Amino acid sequence: MKAPPKKFLIRADASQGVGAGHLVRTMALAEQLKDWGHEIEFVTVQYNPELIKRLNLYKFKFNFLEQGSCIKNEENKFIKIAKDKKPDWVVLDGYNFNIKFEAKIKEVGCKILKLSDFNTGATLADILLDQNHGAEDKAYQLNSSSIALKGLRNLVLRSSFRKLIGKKVLEFNKERVRLIISLGGGSNVTDAVNAIIMQALGSINRPNWTAIIMTGLLSSLEDDQLNPPTFSAIKVKVVRHCDSMAEEMLSSDVGIFSGGTTMWEALSMKLPFLGISLNLKQKKYLDFLEHEGLCVHLGLYSCLEAKTLKEKIENFALDL
Repeated sequence: MKAPPKKFLIRADASQGVGAGHLVRTMALAEQLKDWGHEIEFVTVQYNPELIKRLNLYKFKFNFLEQGSCIKNEENKFIKIAKDKKPDWVVLDGYNFNIKFEAKIKEVGCKILKLSDFNTGATLADILLDQNHGAEDKAYQLNSSSIALKGLRNLVLRSSFRKLIGKKVLEFNKERVRLIISLGGGSNVTDAVNAIIMQALGSINRPNWTAIIMTGLLSSLEDDQLNPPTFSAIKVKVVRHCDSMAEEMLSSDVGIFSGGTTMWEALSMKLPFLGISLNLKQKKYLDFLEHEGLCVHLGLYSCLEAKTLKEKIENFALDL
């Protein structure tokens, strides 16, 4: 007998400070839950309406918290929404949701599904999902009745990726390499890194190579700054956002990504990639992934130089 549908209330944000990864992966979870017949609503701070609109292909209902409010006020407003909506489950994805906040959610009578990135601190979550490679070896502080879902076997993908798994034709032509570059939702750091990447691509003398660079909807670059290098032998396309990321990966040969959800989407598409770490935590993890043979790590963003980057990109593609 099929279980009755449940109500899920998802709490996640996307901003220049936290990036877009939390919202992207909860959107993937929401799409999967909706496909199974469950009811979904989101609660978020509306930092970027256009980002939410572009990601929300399933047209989920969003409840908005006040931008600029303190964490305590955000928590109190969320609890008020939870009492009103009466969800069966609350989904949390973010680094500022501590165990005291979880206790308030429990008092409302909701179960908690928490998404984590190697956060092994104590949690009241009924289900803890850490879909990162290597999570299998981590010990999490859970209640005895709680469930931990660890590693890539529990990877949650957006429906557009699920539909295309196994569709990639593994044919590689070194004369016609297509690169795809995405460093997340966008920030001042990624704007600077994308500028270096464009310099590097501009110095690669491969006339039949092409590249698409996605700067992200949270990028502070103006439209007239999104110009590919005119001197480049490679045909470079620069866009803020792409609604067909899965299809773009499917037709690409090499990716350049920062640490985060995009890496796992690339692996699901069998797309080899180079990683750039945007902070020291990502550096440590990308070093680990390189050691595991899952990517080549280009290093910490602050150490990147266009000349070295050009050589590493070209060598990586030619060695495939």
